[in-house]
Amino acid sequence: MLHEKAASALHSIAPNERATWVRMAMALKSEFGDDAFDTWNAWSKGAGSYCRKSALAVWRSIGSAGHVRIGTLYREAAANGWRYAEDGLMPPIARRDESASEADVDVDVAEDARKARAAVAAAVAAKKYLTECQPKTHPYLASKDLPNAIGLVRGPALIVPMYDFLTGELVGTQRIDWLAEEQRWAKRMAWGMRVKGAALRLGNQRAQETFFCEGLATGLSIELALRRLRLNASVVVCFNDWNLAHVASLEKGRAFVFADNDGSLAGENAAKKTGLPFCMSDVVGEDANDLLQRAGVVELCRLIIDVRRRSG
Repeated sequence: MLHEKAASALHSIAPNERATWVRMAMALKSEFGDDAFDTWNAWSKGAGSYCRKSALAVWRSIGSAGHVRIGTLYREAAANGWRYAEDGLMPPIARRDESASEADVDVDVAEDARKARAAVAAAVAAKKYLTECQPKTHPYLASKDLPNAIGLVRGPALIVPMYDFLTGELVGTQRIDWLAEEQRWAKRMAWGMRVKGAALRLGNQRAQETFFCEGLATGLSIELALRRLRLNASVVVCFNDWNLAHVASLEKGRAFVFADNDGSLAGENAAKKTGLPFCMSDVVGEDANDLLQRAGVVELCRLIIDVRRRSG
């Protein structure tokens, strides 16, 4: 499900101006991939010039790793007076079966088939990439105070495999590169891959306990603390907050969430949606890796001990 904050922001913006319409598509796709199409398309119907075939063509032409990010959507919405409230009401989104013509249904079927083909292609490409990787340290991990952590490296990039949480099948990869011109690390998921339900488990695959989190560096930091505590527990990296809420809901065993303390409350809200016991840094803006860098592994251990004790 598309994260409610992004959907709420989107509906505060008019879809009539083409440049804005395209930018919003770019912002959503960069954050959520193809999972965002239905929400963007439903919003697009508010424009008098709406044409589903044109919307599909524009969406397909946009890469999932463009320069327009989700922050563009939030800034545009804020300029229109939008403020996010967790319990705020969102405008209704039309269901396909309530508004679609026969022609639209045909297009939907074709689009679903295209998505399925793209997902298969992403999985095949991921398998090839992994055969070209070498297990070694990487500058990204070193920048996160994890200099001894081993990742899968392909050329200058760190490649993070992503598997279906339930079946264990490889569905795609996340690529982490250094952008010298922008002086930042960029994370890109494979084009066309199915993000919903994708995850990476770190540690013992048959551990008695599971800790869910968002990012790779966050997960490696938590795993470091779990090893220090000698707990029979693994970490599941879910890559973003809305996917964490989905994946964690599929877990049947003893589980916890180590949430990001985002200023937007996205991480905390996702943790609450899981219904699982959760912990997070007391400092706004920090995830588990930020906490590791600021206060050391002992502080992560303290939070883990506390959340386990509170859960009984």
